[in-house]
Amino acid sequence: MDLDYVVPIFIVLAFVLIGPILGTVAFFRVRTLRREFDAFKAQFGALPDVGQGALARVAAERAAKPPTDSHTNDALEPEPEEFIPQPQEASVHTAEESKPEKPPDAPSAAQETKPDRNFEEIFGAKWAVWIGGIALALGGVFLVRYSIEQGLLGPGARVLLGALFAIAMAGAGEWTRRAGNQWSFARFESANIPSILTAVGTLAAFATIFAAYALYGFLSPFIAFAGLTTVTLLTMAAALLHGPLLAGFGILASFLVPFLVATDNPSTIGLSAYALAVSISAFGVARLKFWRWMAIVAALGMVFWGMVLLFSAEDGYRPVVAAYAVISWAIICFVFVVSLYDRSVDAITSPDHAAWPLLSLALLPLLGLTPDHADTLNVVILVLMLGAPMLVAQEWTASRYVAPVAVVIVALGYSGWDIALESLTEWRLQPAPDAAPALDMLPGFQQKLLSTYALLGAGLGILAVLMGMRGSLFSTARIPVAIGGAFLPVLVVAVAYARMDVLQISFRFGLLAIVLSVALFGLADFLKRRLPAETYGRDGAIAVWLIASLSAFTLGLCMMLDRGALTVALGLMALIVAVVYVRYPLVSLRVVSILAAALWAARVAWDPAIVGDDLGATPVFNWLLLGYGAPAAGFVATAYLIGLRGRDIWLEIMEAIATLAVTVTLALLGLHAIDPDSLFTAIDTLAEAAMLAVIGGGMALALLRLPRTAASVTLQRLSEVLGAVGMAIAGLGLLFVYNPLVTGEWIGQSLFFNVLLFAYLLTALPYGALGFFSLGRRHPYYSRSAVALSGVLFFAWISLTIRHGFHPGRLTVGETGDGELYMYSAAWLLIGIITLLAGLATGMRYLRIISGVIIVAVIAKVFLFDMAALTGFLRALSFIGLGVVLVGIGLVYQRLLRSSE
Repeated sequence: MDLDYVVPIFIVLAFVLIGPILGTVAFFRVRTLRREFDAFKAQFGALPDVGQGALARVAAERAAKPPTDSHTNDALEPEPEEFIPQPQEASVHTAEESKPEKPPDAPSAAQETKPDRNFEEIFGAKWAVWIGGIALALGGVFLVRYSIEQGLLGPGARVLLGALFAIAMAGAGEWTRRAGNQWSFARFESANIPSILTAVGTLAAFATIFAAYALYGFLSPFIAFAGLTTVTLLTMAAALLHGPLLAGFGILASFLVPFLVATDNPSTIGLSAYALAVSISAFGVARLKFWRWMAIVAALGMVFWGMVLLFSAEDGYRPVVAAYAVISWAIICFVFVVSLYDRSVDAITSPDHAAWPLLSLALLPLLGLTPDHADTLNVVILVLMLGAPMLVAQEWTASRYVAPVAVVIVALGYSGWDIALESLTEWRLQPAPDAAPALDMLPGFQQKLLSTYALLGAGLGILAVLMGMRGSLFSTARIPVAIGGAFLPVLVVAVAYARMDVLQISFRFGLLAIVLSVALFGLADFLKRRLPAETYGRDGAIAVWLIASLSAFTLGLCMMLDRGALTVALGLMALIVAVVYVRYPLVSLRVVSILAAALWAARVAWDPAIVGDDLGATPVFNWLLLGYGAPAAGFVATAYLIGLRGRDIWLEIMEAIATLAVTVTLALLGLHAIDPDSLFTAIDTLAEAAMLAVIGGGMALALLRLPRTAASVTLQRLSEVLGAVGMAIAGLGLLFVYNPLVTGEWIGQSLFFNVLLFAYLLTALPYGALGFFSLGRRHPYYSRSAVALSGVLFFAWISLTIRHGFHPGRLTVGETGDGELYMYSAAWLLIGIITLLAGLATGMRYLRIISGVIIVAVIAKVFLFDMAALTGFLRALSFIGLGVVLVGIGLVYQRLLRSSE
């Protein structure tokens, strides 16, 4: 299609499409006005005009009434100014009677018009303005495009028209703003017409300058950058008059300006100055209009441009980037902290959750500058990154949480220094190269660099301790400041150890950490004596220094010890914390004892064998006893010590840890004694399954009989869980999965002293005791299950021992003879009698029921199996013995029932 027809067609479409829309809007608007008029007429149209005569008569009537006291109904009459005249023909009726009748279900006029008003507000009053502004901007763009395509105007004319359009839109925005209520209306601030027009003018100005620079080359990069910056600053200045919509547009545009102007030689200094200028302008606008959101956006923009400068700055401009980052941090600190809050060393203020995150983010550009060789600039940066946040957190406590964050960032910066230890290693191990080595490979240079690195670490640690102690003594932000002051030395020692001794065994760093631990402990004790008991945050600050001391001590152990010794040391750390807790009863130390146990658990999970494959074959007395037993004993002692100060969730957790540690220790020692060569493999023998069952039942019984269990919900539940797990292992594992009648496992030559004795008889004893002692203290099913399992295991031991007597070694080899069958009947009958006597002696009815079940089983065996399998004397003896026993049992029950009558 020829472009000459585009404009006429566009105009026709506008009338065809937009005309009906506007007509529809007008129809709804007229209908709404008509409805409002009808409602008004229905309410007031029946009232005739009330002249002066009516008012005079009303006044005369009120004046003729006798006065009344305050307790009469006159007090309920309306005041004269509230009087509503009544129609003349209905003067004898009340106001209620004179009102027009309305159908009960008829909606009010306000209810009828509300949907239409919402539609008009959203579409007519807001969307129309927004879409209109977009249309104006696009119209200017399309007009320029049309002129280009038609060749109507040259480049200079196009730029001039764009500038004139921008000026016209900005002028229209200012004119409509000054016109007041004719163009600006309440409740429609988000669709303010003057702001929209000014924003269109601003966008046109941006597009014009960028086109003059990028498309036509009329402007140099410097002039284009200056022009765009000027438009940005003017836009934010205009936001003071036009509101937040224009302010948001201006600040977002300011972030884009440097990306719009490309140059082969970008200026780090110029870009830094630009970022500071537009950010300060945005802060100024935000402060004048109290727009906190704009200040936050400006602060994020400063951090963003700091990161841009960090990655784009030319070589040799690190000081410029550092200066920008320091100035940015200071500006953000002033805007969000200093200008808003008074110095509050002694006051308790709420934390500002916008200030401290922004201050923390503003440290990131400085952090990016630190991974370099040790030089003066890096020293200054790290000192400022530590000192400034710590000082601000102490003096303006609303920003106090920046202190611990700054400490972590400083530790990261210190750890990132390029000290090139790998080059030192290559220099020592490899022969001298033919060419001259680089400077950073020379041992002398490395030694000097390492000394500087260590010296700076010491300086940072001392500075952190001094500032942390100052805050702990004199500021209400003592807890966050104490975190920064106490933990940075520990982090510095850890980082230096990792970088300088490469995580190898190091007694010099280990001793340094121990000395640091003692020093931090002394500072904690000093705070306890120096600060009054009622001081705000006192206990928390003391706890922080104590925790840092214990952390340094643990770190020293990790540096000096290895494998088994380290495991033991970590396991005993919980006990050391508990000993400290006895003198400093702070709740935080109860938590730290849990964390110390977690460190031991992590070490054990990393290497369960403690010392690898060198555990040794000696039962019990090996590294398992030290690596598991010593920490388990320490956990038990820890639970006792922290329990002296009362019971809480942390004590319950420590009791659980101690119980599980003791259980695991016993299990590993037992399994190692059974098979030293396959300790950490799957359970595959009867003895191993029996060991786990015995330990489960024994631990459940021990916890049940422990006096402390009565006050501990955790110990009660663990007793039940360990007992249930042990019963499951015994019931499934010993009777089915690992039963030698199923597996054919070798059980030994001795008739009694073999695997069966341990797996069944010794396992039955703790579960029998568990069932007996749990009567009345646990659910009846729990105690009865334990007793029943004990009886079944004893029954299995008798039966399997008889089988072993006839089939030594392997129970699955050989045929079953008459003597063996008779021995089963006799033994089972004896078991039934013993169970019956036990039930009669203890009064336990369910034991008597069990005995009955056993005897019924014997009867079934005799009549179903012995009658067919046995011959001769054994068959007769089997039936005679059964008969005698049954008669005796009947006699016993007869006497029992007669005595109960």
